[in-house]
Amino acid sequence: MTDSPTRRRSALRLRWPITAFLTGAWFLDVQLPGENVNVGNLFLVGGATLALMSTIWTRRRKGIRGISIMGHDVVYALYLLFAASSALWAPSAMETLVHSSYLAIVWFAVLNLADGDADIAVRFTVSVAVLTALMSIAIIPVSPSMAFQPNTSTALPELRGIFSHQLRLGLLMSIALGLSILALANGRYGRGVIARGRFLLAGLVISACLIGAFARLYTLAMVVALGLTFAVSKPGWKRGGTILIGAACTAGVLLSLDHLGARLLALNADLTLTGRTTMWARTLAVLGDAEWVGRGYAAFDHPSYDWMWAAYRPAHPHNSFIQAYFETGYVGLGLTIALVISHLRIALRVSRVTGRYSYSLFLVLLAGIGSLTGSNYAGKPTLLFSLMLLVLGIESRQVLVAARVRGNRIVPIAATKNARAAIR
Repeated sequence: MTDSPTRRRSALRLRWPITAFLTGAWFLDVQLPGENVNVGNLFLVGGATLALMSTIWTRRRKGIRGISIMGHDVVYALYLLFAASSALWAPSAMETLVHSSYLAIVWFAVLNLADGDADIAVRFTVSVAVLTALMSIAIIPVSPSMAFQPNTSTALPELRGIFSHQLRLGLLMSIALGLSILALANGRYGRGVIARGRFLLAGLVISACLIGAFARLYTLAMVVALGLTFAVSKPGWKRGGTILIGAACTAGVLLSLDHLGARLLALNADLTLTGRTTMWARTLAVLGDAEWVGRGYAAFDHPSYDWMWAAYRPAHPHNSFIQAYFETGYVGLGLTIALVISHLRIALRVSRVTGRYSYSLFLVLLAGIGSLTGSNYAGKPTLLFSLMLLVLGIESRQVLVAARVRGNRIVPIAATKNARAAIR
């Protein structure tokens, strides 16, 4: 799919707002001073607000009114409204409202950045990952206590570098490595992402940091998400065969759980996933009569639930869907699942309409698979979720433009007069 010169110029004008937005999201994971205040959230809100104000000012100056809203945006709006309304029964109404406001600000910024270029977001992510990896490796001899995770789940040292946790460092490296491979497959290296001669060096630095972080589950999620992206992005028998094989494998695993468990025990494998299954069981056990509406969004790490935990107090249950159930009940869990499905649906259309391997499909798959053992969907704002919303917002609007040009029936829920005129 080729963009018009007008759209290309519009996308380039959003380079700095996109950079501001993603820089704020990157600071979410950086080790920053402040015990009672999460400074990373302030950077996130600052970056998103700066991007939002910049785009609104540009729109007004050029006489462009309104934004387009698509189906997955409607689902997310419903989730945000329910999450905010849970302040009525949450242990801390202020905490719920503040964190749901963070999500809303990020979403508003994404809606206004959706005319941008996905290559800008990919280039920033790869570049900041290389910078993060270099700084994280450089501080090892200077401050080992800062460079390595204080409490590890294995006997091996786990690199966290300048980030607050090794899982988040490993996740950023996984994101950057996956996007780099997709950019190379799409022929975008040397054409908007990163110079071709630097690809090998960037890959080596990112891979070294990924290995040092020892984020096994996120690395596995990246490999699976990348494989699925390559397998289902192209139409025809490959997509159908992949879906069929995936469904058969899933059914086979579910039907042989007892046998697989016994085999893994014989190999001395950690079936608790480094204690995650214990967290899941405790989280599900205390929900009680709040199963329909939950305990309130952002309530999991409230002090009123400290009694659930002994020596280790997790910030989240390491499963986004269990967290959604605990905080927002069946209603919020249903909206979360609907959101994942709506994201997958439009991301699959991106690859079909553009004829390229979809960055948004990879990010949605990574966020979804990573949510099984981490916090991405239904949790507090994260770098991955913010990046995924941005890239999905950009690529889904590209699908809209291509669909109008080709006569496809992919139509947004609402669109402004200016948007419709531009598409025509």
